[in-house]
Amino acid sequence: MKTALRLWSPMLVAVLTACGGDFFGSSDSAPAPAATPASQPSATPVPTTLPTPTPTPAGTASYTIGGTLSGLSGGAVILHNNSDVLTLHADGPFTFNVTVAAGGGYQVAVATQPSGQICKVTAGSGAGVAADVTSVAVHCSAPVIQLAPSWAFANPIATAVDGQGNAYVADGTTGNVYKIAPGATTVTPLLAGSPFAAPAAVAVDGGGTVYVTDFSGGGLYSIAPGAATATQIAPGTFPNPAGIAIDTGGNVYVADDTINDIFRIAAGTTSATPLGVPINGPQFIAVDTAGNLYITAGANIYEVAAGTSIANLLTISPALVQPSGIAVDGAGNLFVADTGSNTLYKIAAGTGVATPIPTGSVLLDTPVGLTLGSDGNLYVADYGDARVYEIVLP
Repeated sequence: MKTALRLWSPMLVAVLTACGGDFFGSSDSAPAPAATPASQPSATPVPTTLPTPTPTPAGTASYTIGGTLSGLSGGAVILHNNSDVLTLHADGPFTFNVTVAAGGGYQVAVATQPSGQICKVTAGSGAGVAADVTSVAVHCSAPVIQLAPSWAFANPIATAVDGQGNAYVADGTTGNVYKIAPGATTVTPLLAGSPFAAPAAVAVDGGGTVYVTDFSGGGLYSIAPGAATATQIAPGTFPNPAGIAIDTGGNVYVADDTINDIFRIAAGTTSATPLGVPINGPQFIAVDTAGNLYITAGANIYEVAAGTSIANLLTISPALVQPSGIAVDGAGNLFVADTGSNTLYKIAAGTGVATPIPTGSVLLDTPVGLTLGSDGNLYVADYGDARVYEIVLP
């Protein structure tokens, strides 16, 4: 917003001196000789005060906003930076037409997706611009990507993703957990052989330690980065541990299907404390940034507020058949794999409205485990067709 400048003009004051005297009439007398005027002192000149000139504003610098597009397989993607719209037809560098003034900001987003693909923007916003911006990245991909397509899973049942984009998959039939590096076509077993009787869930903390619940074996285990063996946590506590979640503080939450309760293992400890949450047959768990728990059980989803043991039944519309894997994002939106309807849903925060998530040409068959990666995409263990998918969310 421009600041209005008020220019004040100096006022010119004219001082008028009045001259006195009679009108001349006729007279018989000779005019008197003119008197010699008295000497007057010279007036001291007064300096004129001029107004201070208004500085001329310097030219305002401006900078371009741009970045790189990758993965576009055809058609066009339309981007916008505030009101500036840019249409791109091919991969490569791009620059918006309208520059941004020094100190200003930018917010790049996708206005229109290309046909058959989903494009996502990273590093798309900033403030206090002081140089040309070239770091905006736009990547396009298919809406559904099969992970490790060269590997034959038996019955993948749960997924987790670390901060580097590595996916972890628990296979309920082979009794092992597998790591899938970004872009890899196959897997790496975390441990040799079949160390678990029937792994039910998997999670990974900020340090890369992987946690696994062994439903049939009755145990909770941790696998440190690079370790060749798993360490059991709180032996004898869990008859049938199912879902597992880790909060931002590193605290671990485990649902036990037989005890019908949720347990908390404080970060850095190995003892499990029951929360006293009365839920019959709890399955999968998610925890948000505030520490609130979301638990699937039967045909229901429950919310347990942080620090309490009261399970509040959420009203969901349309009703779910058999919700299993569950995740929550930073805005409080829930993502659920409804095993009973072979459908993934997003439940907008505070609404209870379940909206199906499209999976393109892929027809899911008994999706169970589900997790949300730091890239904002869903990673789904499709138990029935023995595949693991990455669902790209806009």
